[in-house]
Amino acid sequence: MKNLDLRRWVNRLFTPICPGCQQPLKDQSLCLVCQSFLPTITLACPACGEPESNGHKCGYCLKHPARWDQLYVPWSFEFLARHLILQFKYHKSFSAGFALTEYWQEHTRQFILPEAFIAVPMTASKEIRRSYNQAHWITQQFSRQHKVPIFKGLEKIIETKPLEGLNKRQRRQTLKGAFRLTQSPPSHVVLVDDVFTSGATVGEIARLLKKAGVLRVDVWVLARTPLKRAQ
Repeated sequence: MKNLDLRRWVNRLFTPICPGCQQPLKDQSLCLVCQSFLPTITLACPACGEPESNGHKCGYCLKHPARWDQLYVPWSFEFLARHLILQFKYHKSFSAGFALTEYWQEHTRQFILPEAFIAVPMTASKEIRRSYNQAHWITQQFSRQHKVPIFKGLEKIIETKPLEGLNKRQRRQTLKGAFRLTQSPPSHVVLVDDVFTSGATVGEIARLLKKAGVLRVDVWVLARTPLKRAQ
């Protein structure tokens, strides 16, 4: 019995496990069944990721142009995608984070690559409390996959309160002055985060970058929540 338990422990230690269903893996970081359960966003608005927009800007984005140039997002923040992102973000399941970034990698190869990736930063105190910045971890994966450097000259210097429940003006006021540049950024960058919600944070960073002379700011995120348009 002890030998059987030892064998099971050794097999689990050296056999990759799917972070979605906990079944043994062979060649993938996410099994084929779990891949099929990721809630893919189709024909998205290129500015906000609104699904089923025929790949064109939705009515809201035509009336309220985004400060960034294009948003790339593969999945809706629900079901298996939500589970894996939360496991990665709050429970340090790096296998879940790796599974998502590796699976999306083949699609990102079709995108126009930037001169540098930029992780949406946390304040230093929050990163110490969290022990790591999930956006920076994702950025490292993209940087390694595409052989594109990471720009580290963006800092968050003000701990902001949660944006949920705030209107558009209140969100902008909350984020005003929260970020600063310590270096001159290149002309084309990609902002990287885990989840896109209202777009207020990446919008403020894009404003700061373009004010500093950046010509193109794209946004890559793993998932998008259904937006509740604030006035």
